[in-house]
Amino acid sequence: MVAFVLGIAMMRPAMARAAALADTLGSANSEQERTSRTAQIQRLRARVATVGWVVAQLLVFALGAMAVARYL
Repeated sequence: MVAFVLGIAMMRPAMARAAALADTLGSANSEQERTSRTAQIQRLRARVATVGWVVAQLLVFALGAMAVARYL
């Protein structure tokens, strides 16, 4: 449940914002604006990667806990 909530609450909005920023890259007026947007996209992708790693670890823990609980 925690992994699901983290995925919905943190990953989805970050990726939606990154996609919206990527769509506006073509309309950037200056190189500085384009660089700024690209940096924001990279930060959002890094956050999503970190949260994705945490979600994966939580799922592995849940899998192990369910396997052990089967024998209790």
